[in-house]
Amino acid sequence: MTYGDEARPTVSLMTDSLYHVACALVEAFFVQEKAKERIRHPMGLIKLDLKLAFQEEGCPVCRLRHQSEQRYIYNLLWENVTDGGIRAMLVRSLGFCHAHSWQLQETEQKQWNDGLGTGIIYEDLTERALAGLKAYTQEVSRSPARNMAPRWWKRLRRLWPSQPHGAHDSGPANNDFLPASLVPRGPCRVCELGDRTEATYLSWLLRSLSDDDFQEAYRTSDGLCLPHLRQALALARDENPDTLPTLTEIAEEKTRRLAHALGEYVQTQLAIPKRDGIPRRTIFVAPCRGLLCRREETEKSRKFQKFDF
Repeated sequence: MTYGDEARPTVSLMTDSLYHVACALVEAFFVQEKAKERIRHPMGLIKLDLKLAFQEEGCPVCRLRHQSEQRYIYNLLWENVTDGGIRAMLVRSLGFCHAHSWQLQETEQKQWNDGLGTGIIYEDLTERALAGLKAYTQEVSRSPARNMAPRWWKRLRRLWPSQPHGAHDSGPANNDFLPASLVPRGPCRVCELGDRTEATYLSWLLRSLSDDDFQEAYRTSDGLCLPHLRQALALARDENPDTLPTLTEIAEEKTRRLAHALGEYVQTQLAIPKRDGIPRRTIFVAPCRGLLCRREETEKSRKFQKFDF
C-alpha cells in the first residue's frame, strides 16, 4: 500500500514524534552538562574566552564586553520583552542609554527585520513620560511662579548632580523640579553588564599573566586599548603587583611598535600620498566602548574599515 503526500500512516507520525523527543532529550542533556562544566571550571572558560579574543584584531576586553552586551540585547528581544522584572528595571532607568538604545533597534532590525520588541518597550516608557508631562503641565499652569527655582539654587545644583552613576542624560539639569517619570532613577542595564564583564576579564587577565602559555598568547595579540590599559594598571597595582612589570613591559613594546608604524605611515603619505589605511591599532588611544573594536560591521561600514580614524 502506498501513501500520498497528504496521507501518512499513524506509525510513521509516532516514529517521527519519538525521534524528535529523543533528540530534544539528548540536546537538553548536553546543554545541562555544559552548564555544569561552566560551574566547575569557570576560570578555564574565562581564560579560553580571553585566548580566543587574543586571536582577533583590536582590544580583547572591548570585544568581550561587546559580545556580552550583544548577547543580553539579543536575549531580551528574543524572550524577555514582556518580562515583568525586566520591564520594571527599564521603567526605573527609562530604557537604555543613547548608544545601547540604538544598538537595541539595530539588533532587532538585523535579526528579525522589524522593530516590534523595541516598539513595545518604548511605547510603555513614552506613555509613562506623557502621563508625567500632563500632570506637570497642569501643575505649572496653576502656579508657575512656585515652580521657578532661583538662579543661585540652579548654580548650586550643578555641583551635586542628582542622577545616579551611569544614568543617561544630556547634561546638568535641575531634576528635583521634574516629575519622576521624566528622570532616570537607575543606570543603563547594558552599561552595568558591560562594566561587570570588563572588570571580570581584566581581573582574570592579570591573574593569568603568570602562566607562560597565556602570557605568550597575550603578547601576540593587539593588546589592550588605552582606557582598558589604564584600568588594568590600576587593578594590577592594587591586587596583582607581581604582574605589573610584565603588563607594563608588554604595553610599552606594543605602543613603541604602533608609534613606529604611524611614523612610517605619515612619512610615506607626505612623500607619496595614496589612499592606504592607517595601522589598525591607532584605535589604541580611542575611547573604548566595544563597538570600536568589533569586526562584525555591516556591509555599509565594512568598505570604510581600512580608514579606521
